[in-house]
Amino acid sequence: RTAEISKVPVTGRLVTSSFQMIVAHSINATDALILKSALAVARRLRASGDDLVLVASDQRLLRAAQTED
Repeated sequence: RTAEISKVPVTGRLVTSSFQMIVAHSINATDALILKSALAVARRLRASGDDLVLVASDQRLLRAAQTED
């Protein structure tokens, strides 16, 4: 099976909902958007029996993702 890549649009709602990630995990705004988007994609994938693998070199982002998972 091959991996799929898709773009997630940045909406006002996504931006607003990512604010809590900045406060909760001490991550920057870009990482908060990435994390919030990844969590939404992961939920959709898990509902269909798949999963998402988040690959990053930023340890704070990875810790935040593990906490939210």
